[in-house]
Amino acid sequence: MKLSHLAVALIGLALLASPAYAQSESEPVMCPRGPLELNITAPLPEGWSSAAVSVQLDASEVRSDGDAVVLLCLYAPSGEIAREMPDVFEDCAPAPGGFACTPIEPSRLVARGPATLAVRAGFDLDTGTQQADRRLNDVWFTGTTEGRPVLEAFNNTTFSVVPPNRPARLRVCEEGRYELTRVVVDADVPVGGSVCYQTDEGRFGMFTVVRGDEQQLRIRFRTIR
Repeated sequence: MKLSHLAVALIGLALLASPAYAQSESEPVMCPRGPLELNITAPLPEGWSSAAVSVQLDASEVRSDGDAVVLLCLYAPSGEIAREMPDVFEDCAPAPGGFACTPIEPSRLVARGPATLAVRAGFDLDTGTQQADRRLNDVWFTGTTEGRPVLEAFNNTTFSVVPPNRPARLRVCEEGRYELTRVVVDADVPVGGSVCYQTDEGRFGMFTVVRGDEQQLRIRFRTIR
């Protein structure tokens, strides 16, 4: 997320996430408080110079940016910095000094991470591995149609595309209608878009399309029980 021709220079504190208090409690994720300075980073005409402006934390917001949930720290008199919500959290809400984030209970998280599928290769979303026995894989990158990568469900797995007007949160997947067994990138779901899935073992999850071409498809996924 760009700040036009402005950028916040961080001096001192970095974005911190405190250790978990308990699985059922929220965890604070704090915005950098300072000292912070705002600088003009665009080239200036010859003879002109700029001076850093001190800024202070003013507010925090949670926004959806495509498939991502974005944590936004707002500074006065002007300026903002942002980061994606870490995938260890189910949700975040604005709180004094930053955000209160709800962690996914470790007992519910089955598998997560990036996955790169070669064409005609499968992947097991329950274990986060590529199974040698193709009958155990949940999704397959079967190739392309009109240049668009195709991902097919296998082994009784089903898909539910996350609408673009809904945030890509795991709880959305528990409300999905699982009727699809095939999604086409840039037709059913854009690059950066998300798809919920239900595996043959009854687990829910979500994958985000990172990029794809005729040779490979890269996704980011999380599976919960």
